[in-house]
Amino acid sequence: MDIKSIRDLYSLLIDDRMSLIYAGSFKDNVTTKAIKLSEHNLEKSEEVVNLKKKSSFLMAECFQNVVRHNEPEKASEYHPAEQGFFMTRSKGHMFYIASSNIIEKHLVDELQETLGDLNKKSQEELKELYMTGLRDKGLSEKGGAGLGLIEMARKSKHPLTYNFKKMSDKLYGFYLLIQMKSSTSEEESTMLDIGEVEKIHKIMVDNDMLLIYKGDFSLEAIAPIINMLDTNLQSHEIEHYENKKVFVTLVEMIQNISKHGLDNNGVKYGLLAIGRKNGHFHLGAGNFIKKENKQKLIDHIDKINNASYEELRAMLRDALLKTTIENVEGKIGLMDVAKTSKKKLHYEFDDSIGDNLFYSFMVKF
Repeated sequence: MDIKSIRDLYSLLIDDRMSLIYAGSFKDNVTTKAIKLSEHNLEKSEEVVNLKKKSSFLMAECFQNVVRHNEPEKASEYHPAEQGFFMTRSKGHMFYIASSNIIEKHLVDELQETLGDLNKKSQEELKELYMTGLRDKGLSEKGGAGLGLIEMARKSKHPLTYNFKKMSDKLYGFYLLIQMKSSTSEEESTMLDIGEVEKIHKIMVDNDMLLIYKGDFSLEAIAPIINMLDTNLQSHEIEHYENKKVFVTLVEMIQNISKHGLDNNGVKYGLLAIGRKNGHFHLGAGNFIKKENKQKLIDHIDKINNASYEELRAMLRDALLKTTIENVEGKIGLMDVAKTSKKKLHYEFDDSIGDNLFYSFMVKF
């Protein structure tokens, strides 16, 4: 992951109200935080607010599908982002949920046949199949449709999109995409191609990414982001001290966007990306700023990057004593990131995205 990838990701997801793309630990508390984060963004938009309850159920089912069908021991030789992948996107009147996990070859034909059959059934037929499954409990939870897949097809009211990617003679990547449209919209549905899901997944793998979040960074939105990051970090075998440094830096970066990103009708849009390569974390963030603030920000970051550790500590102490002065608080966050990480801050500006200036910065541990 490099500084350019922050801008490229934002450009790719620019029309999304919210994007959450995740690879890593699929524990129950991660599921809860992902759902809470998506619910917050749905509540912010009248276009899709009526999808909140349905989307929460389907996200939980999709997470469980990854956990239930994954083959972690057999897939351990692959990149962590290939072993388990989850994505939600809110765009216009549509809400998309996608996942990918590694399955054994012998399950491919069975899943393909079952999903194809589910997509041919009417809502009434799906309901009857689900009720039969509840009574008989004869549907496979490992290889066949399972009640979860039936409910995905029934509640989404759109065909389930899927694909299988060969990874070895014995293992395949199983991609599943659920698409929902707001019941208040009379517009034609904009269906997402499964190839775009695979493209985003490949970006994560190629850039060694663990998490991408694009959306609202206002104060009420950032708590579930922070909790998700804490869970993901704890799942990696890193020393407590290093874990704490990374976590503190992430919180500072998130709060920096929350406090100082441009406000757009009560929403502060930004992007956060986390990567890990060869045991080292790469943390990136991007948000919009006013063009007239560019040079002042450049001067501030360059001053931080050119300071020694002791000089940086002195600068931070001095700034903390002046927190009542206008704009001083905004400078403290970047100082703290540099002090905690003990690394140079990488930054970039781009004026080709929207009317304001897109500001990206990154720190590598």
